[in-house]
Amino acid sequence: MTEGTQARPERVMVLEPDAERRQMLAQTLMQSGFRCFMADSVHDALPFYQDRQNSACMLTILNARLPWCESVELLSRAQENDWPVLFLTAEAANVAHLQSLFDLPCDALVHPFSPKQLMNAVDRYVIYDDVNFIKGGWINRNRILMGSEVKYFNLPMQGASPFKKINEVGVQPPEQWVKGSLDKLRLAYRKAPCYGQAMPLAEDILTCGSTNLAEFLAYSIRAVAAYLEMNTEFVISSTLKKDNALHGQDKVLAICKELGATEYYNAIGGQQLYSKEDFARQGIQLSFLDTRPIRYAQGSGEFQPNLSILDVLMYNPKEQVQEMLREYDLR
Repeated sequence: MTEGTQARPERVMVLEPDAERRQMLAQTLMQSGFRCFMADSVHDALPFYQDRQNSACMLTILNARLPWCESVELLSRAQENDWPVLFLTAEAANVAHLQSLFDLPCDALVHPFSPKQLMNAVDRYVIYDDVNFIKGGWINRNRILMGSEVKYFNLPMQGASPFKKINEVGVQPPEQWVKGSLDKLRLAYRKAPCYGQAMPLAEDILTCGSTNLAEFLAYSIRAVAAYLEMNTEFVISSTLKKDNALHGQDKVLAICKELGATEYYNAIGGQQLYSKEDFARQGIQLSFLDTRPIRYAQGSGEFQPNLSILDVLMYNPKEQVQEMLREYDLR
């Protein structure tokens, strides 16, 4: 590495007090081949930065609403070592203010972000089934609305372990959980305006009979895509010829080359992880999908964002959801 050239990070510290968001971010990054550390406070995160082996080429994803009195030491260390920082914020306009406080390479990850928009925007969508399962993450669970309360909706696992790949993890036999899960969905959404159209889709997915987690998830993704009439080809990662020792950007580039891709779309949060110049040198145009704010009527209560796609489908006609899928900008 020449002087003045910053190495692209392969290690990421996710510093986020909210456990759900912390797990979701770490899960997404680990599925892309990055080594992740997680902390819910600056106090818990600092020991990782004191270990030079861990902190080398470290990207920090930091909730912008953490108290500055706690964050200043960490950001000072980042400034001294030229470590990049990605602020997690709900307001993109906050970035300029945050950048003015510390002279360091930083950007913002604006939430929420919709994976379904990314799926709809591309010709081919690679389903990562050969990366490690994350316990407590979002691989086997989501959130639904029951009355006015947000509740978890879980897919019960069998033999789940963070030392296993997703395609090595099992799902419990259908007779042990499917009926109870369907009853829960019926109770939650029976009064929703599009229940009659969306509930058969949920029933089809939950009764697919697969006892392999990766196969179950792939079936559910394809079923939702078919319902929404997406013209997207789905590719299973484990079926591709690639060097599984690769991580991060190098792994993504290898998959793109294997598929003969000329364009690659990533979530907006990947701007600190992937380089447009590096992709361009491989003949691939890299773009980042930036979701616009989306709201819809959820009965009579206050709107609850970031729920399962089933919630969206229960409250919105298919044609309206198809319009929502186009509510993004490419950066």
